[in-house]
Amino acid sequence: MSAGFAFIFKQRGLTLLMCFFAIFNFLMNVASSLTEPLALSISGSVALGMVQMAAGIGIFLGSIYVTKHDIKLTYSFAVFCSACVAGLALIITGAENHIVFMLMPKFLKSENGLAILLGNSLGKGNLNYRCMYLLSGTIAIVCALIFFSRSSMKELGKEE
Repeated sequence: MSAGFAFIFKQRGLTLLMCFFAIFNFLMNVASSLTEPLALSISGSVALGMVQMAAGIGIFLGSIYVTKHDIKLTYSFAVFCSACVAGLALIITGAENHIVFMLMPKFLKSENGLAILLGNSLGKGNLNYRCMYLLSGTIAIVCALIFFSRSSMKELGKEE
């Protein structure tokens, strides 16, 4: 076992990958544990069932897509893309339906647009859950950008 850890710590890319996954898994588990209370506080048990069903269907369809298509990416780039997509999904979940207002330039050009957006976002319930989603998603994307900008991470998984 000590030989395995010595091998991992000798190679800088593997050490960074291990640190990245430790942080990333922590963030994803925080968000995952808050899904049930968030869905129950917004709507109820039927909504929770729908969220869990959608997650299962998404995992199933994603695995079918990945096995059917020949994706030509290095391992490190594939992990980077997956982490960014997961972080973006957490941010969108935390923003709830207010992301629509952020994308409407007409809304933001109005003189009270930003005040209405902030008032609706901060004045609604479930702010503590939504803030954790926003924070987890943002940290996941920032960590992916920091870790995968390193040259030792870019070289990981390339064919020699």
